Amino acid sequence: MKNYIHIPAFILLIFSGCTPSPRPVEFGHEECAFCKMNVVDQQYAAELVTEKGRVYVFDATECMLAYMNDHSETPFAYILVSDYHNPGTWIPASTAHFLISPQLPSPMGANITGFVSQAVAQKMQAEYPGMVLSWEELQKQQQR
Repeated sequence: MKNYIHIPAFILLIFSGCTPSPRPVEFGHEECAFCKMNVVDQQYAAELVTEKGRVYVFDATECMLAYMNDHSETPFAYILVSDYHNPGTWIPASTAHFLISPQLPSPMGANITGFVSQAVAQKMQAEYPGMVLSWEELQKQQQR
């Protein structure tokens, strides 16, 4: 009987280890899941976490969008972008706003920069002319 006492604890341990969660990127040591370039720029990094807990890192939002388009059947628990003003800090892509400006070049050349809010993105737009988009608008624009 005492062998069976540990089975529920073991099952709980297995399932608790599968909870999806974001993680920090090892900048300079990880490669982009889409383009395979080294992820080095903390201001432009992005991350996807599947519902099963698999983490994919990207060197730029445009790589993450391309990966998502190629894997549209995959359910993601987290879709995260780096906050330009707080490099290495994840913000949900769904609440972020993006400035597309050639004066803020991103690693892969689409010039997409993520900000914590629309107000912050618009403030940057005054200094770096371009287009401010929500996550939904950015996804539609990138699918063209």
